[in-house]
Amino acid sequence: MGLKRWAGRWRRQRPRNQLRRGLADDSLRTATVSGERVVIHLQQEWIVVLLALQLIVGLTLGRRFCLPCRLWFDVLQPRLGEGAIEDARVPRFANVIGAVFLTASSVLLYAGYSTLGWALALIVAALALLATVTGLCVGCELYMLLARARGIAVDRHPAV
Repeated sequence: MGLKRWAGRWRRQRPRNQLRRGLADDSLRTATVSGERVVIHLQQEWIVVLLALQLIVGLTLGRRFCLPCRLWFDVLQPRLGEGAIEDARVPRFANVIGAVFLTASSVLLYAGYSTLGWALALIVAALALLATVTGLCVGCELYMLLARARGIAVDRHPAV
């Protein structure tokens, strides 16, 4: 069976929504995981600062200045198509937690507390890897838990 024929069968068997669901957020997680692997291997503190700044810039200035978001919206989404519209508060909260942890990690690394700083960076890397591999976003689940405690109704993938 030729490669094109096999690839066509695979595409027909899986709904397109499964392929695209959460890819924008996954691209940010993948970039964080890849960056953290390089940082930990080389033990270059400035890369932790760079990752923290990228998260902060993406959160404050929007997706126009977020490099993984640009990759998704300019390169991948035109090829895969648009996915379901989701509530942006949930992954945004998870990204805020990642930015806080990476910023704290950067401050600790430059203050001389390298063990604690690398531990925080490893937590971010491990949670980003978990979210990328299994789809379990701990920050998203924490948001859902806090929203329910405050009485805010949040669906996982609400129809808009």
